[in-house]
Amino acid sequence: MRAPLSEPNKPVDFEAPPSHPRMRGRRQQLSQEAADYLRDAIIAAEIGSGEFVRPERVADELGMSPTPVREALMALAKEGFLVWRPRHGFQVAKVRITDIEDVFSVQAFIAGELAARAAANISDADLVHLHELQTALERASVASDMERVQDLNFQIHKTINNLAASPALARLLSTVVAYVPRRFYGSVPGWLAASVKDHGAILDALRSRHREAARAAMTSHIWHAGALLGEHISTHIRDGEAGPGAPAEAAGDRSDGVSLHHLVASIERQ
Repeated sequence: MRAPLSEPNKPVDFEAPPSHPRMRGRRQQLSQEAADYLRDAIIAAEIGSGEFVRPERVADELGMSPTPVREALMALAKEGFLVWRPRHGFQVAKVRITDIEDVFSVQAFIAGELAARAAANISDADLVHLHELQTALERASVASDMERVQDLNFQIHKTINNLAASPALARLLSTVVAYVPRRFYGSVPGWLAASVKDHGAILDALRSRHREAARAAMTSHIWHAGALLGEHISTHIRDGEAGPGAPAEAAGDRSDGVSLHHLVASIERQ
């Protein structure tokens, strides 16, 4: 995935229909899988700004043919993660810390509302189930089983979101979460400790059936995760690890207001 993309034979038409109008099933699934994989890698700075993505290399890594990978690259170009460079190929767009802030701001708002609604609906049995999931997560954390930790973290948040009984809002959250890399957690310093500490506050609020406390705890948790990711990416940029062509000003390219870097410091002092 690190090798430059060789010169393609023809330009890419981003508005062209798929090669088969009834493309379904396995090929569509593979294209989505490749898009998710690359999106995660870009957001988590595993592929740096300015690097070229070679579809054949990605296909080899994922064990699929280049065709669904090319479709994934075109989809990511439409989303703004990649830029098409004629005669060169697909180049990773500059990752802005402000973009990460925007995504996590929206996620925090929606997840906070879902947690508040869940607090009004949660049963004793639901609380027992969440406690069991969190206990298992903490054990997996001690064992450094990151795959298990990530799976349990997903289950905890999914359970809380479902308890809100607000399917439209949950679907909206799933759209936003698509821009948050699930695979970045294991490589981000502080995330394991944050999950243990932050989840405890969320479960305490749910146990008391306090809507606003649940909203605040969940909002803080999502911001904390976003802050850790933002700092992780900023470190890569400062250390020159964002790949060739990464703009030097990227680390300071943020909107007015509180930055993720300062949010990390303020949350960890609590």
